[in-house]
Amino acid sequence: MTSSTDRPSLPAGWVVVADRQSIVDQIQRPLRPEIQLGGVEIRLDLWRDGPPILVPQEGLSVLVTDRGGLQQTERTATRNQLCQKLGAILDVDPTTDEPPPAGQPWIYSCHRTVENQISAQQQVSEARQMGAIGAKIVMPRASEENRQIALELPRFDPQFPVVCFCAGLQGTDDRMLALELGQPWGYAKLDQYPEGIAGLPTLDQIYQRLQRH
Repeated sequence: MTSSTDRPSLPAGWVVVADRQSIVDQIQRPLRPEIQLGGVEIRLDLWRDGPPILVPQEGLSVLVTDRGGLQQTERTATRNQLCQKLGAILDVDPTTDEPPPAGQPWIYSCHRTVENQISAQQQVSEARQMGAIGAKIVMPRASEENRQIALELPRFDPQFPVVCFCAGLQGTDDRMLALELGQPWGYAKLDQYPEGIAGLPTLDQIYQRLQRH
């Protein structure tokens, strides 16, 4: 993982979503080499323990997410300080989160709904114009049309990293397929944690899929 003096890099491979220290501890130990591990995402809005503790580990990126902090000054300050301390990339949904501070590398994030007024392609362009270093676009629940958009969107702007997949439990296979087809990173979990995020494949599911192939 990057130190606070290095510019953080986007993950390459699976990013394990963490809502507790025990998950971070396991990720910091060697895992199955068949699984391409790219990093860990600290979900502050779901966090159950004290401040996250990470041990520097070369090759792994750190993402920090805190959904729902819009117009909450103290909460946002804590988020920003943690990002700086960990040398992390901030994940920001402009509709629910405060903007990143100046100089903070960040990812534009959006869970699309049928109410979205602009296309997913327009969102990618918007993310780049806003200064993000990448984008995560989550399509509504799996359908053939949404799956097609999810697979094609990362090729919309080859110079700007994008991950895209379908929401919901039906999107589990879509997330694995997306990474196999060349998306730069994807999101996974250890066992059942964190709870409440539908569609995250477990590392065991990813390993089993690799064994079948």
